Amino acid sequence: MCRRFLSGLLFSVALWAQASPDLKQLYDRHEWFLLRDALTRDPSAPALYRGAVAAAFNNVAEAQQLLKAVMDKGSDSEADDANKWLMYLYVRTGQYQKAAALTDDDTGMVRMLRQLPDQSINDFAPITVPAKISNRQLFFPASISGKPIEFFLDSDANFSFMSEAQARNLGLAVHDSAASVHGVTGKDTAFRVAVADQLAIGAAQLTHVAFLVLPDSSEVFRSAPLSRQGALGIPVLTALRSIRFVKQGTLEIGATRAQNDTPNLCFDGFDPVARVDFEQRPLPVVLDTGAQVTEIWPSFANQFPECLKSGKNSSKLENGFGGRAHIPERLVPDLTLCIGGFDTHVHPAHVLLAQTVPASDWYYGRLGLDVLSQADDITIDFASLRVTLR
Repeated sequence: MCRRFLSGLLFSVALWAQASPDLKQLYDRHEWFLLRDALTRDPSAPALYRGAVAAAFNNVAEAQQLLKAVMDKGSDSEADDANKWLMYLYVRTGQYQKAAALTDDDTGMVRMLRQLPDQSINDFAPITVPAKISNRQLFFPASISGKPIEFFLDSDANFSFMSEAQARNLGLAVHDSAASVHGVTGKDTAFRVAVADQLAIGAAQLTHVAFLVLPDSSEVFRSAPLSRQGALGIPVLTALRSIRFVKQGTLEIGATRAQNDTPNLCFDGFDPVARVDFEQRPLPVVLDTGAQVTEIWPSFANQFPECLKSGKNSSKLENGFGGRAHIPERLVPDLTLCIGGFDTHVHPAHVLLAQTVPASDWYYGRLGLDVLSQADDITIDFASLRVTLR
């Protein structure tokens, strides 16, 4: 049994004379769990720090109040950071028009946001649908405008996505976009965009769901049948409030539960970040249900060099939106991670020795479905920000 400890944007921030250096250090290191705890002991902390933590832990009303005040009265650098935090909060909750209204920038991504209608969802009681893990991806049935499709869950996807062939099959209008997506190989991939007027998952009905439309040749669709060339990303998952997968073959949606424990999940921009424990030390990792294989990042190699002695040098082939790339790694026979009170084994552990995505500078790894599925019962509650394995 493991013990529980507390831990935790891709933004830089100026050092203000009145700010505590300790708070700035936590902010710069993306230690959102520790920063949240520090702020409870320092009610006079700068509004930017308090607003960033509120956004990271989905306290929407508090985040809006604090961050808008910083945007109005803060320095240029403070206002820029506050603007980005609020924009990420709006995008991951499907409020695209609010996000676009925050900036006068004319980047490809902002132009795309201006064209997207806001996502919405009807009120629904908790529902259960059939689900299964296939090829280390969690699939379940849904429909778009009455046409059936199987999606897999991708908690680290900024937007839902599908192939060009799937968009044609569903009769969706696809529009050009000047934006690109940053993939796991560290490369950018251009995409187009489509909006599903109606997406149904059991009794849950969502409207105006945005999808990135990727080329059929994308690695993420390699060898996948047409019926499975799509994934639901974080704006849909947060709207569904919670997901609970039971290995017997069901996915329960929307059944949030009151939790006495403090959250072990938060958001860094778009990325969901889970706190796990390794050798009684807290490590923040990106929670990625769309990743087939868990990978450990350079921060781990730097902090725990003794754990690499039992491994051997290798090279990992990274597949994703950005194509394919070989990344140097140390292949370690086994690492034990405690996730939500449950011990899991990463075996073998791919300890990457070079950066891939920007988050690999800050966090200790990407937690994939291969490790999560060692439990018989997986709950990711985006309302109470808890990951629980049983």
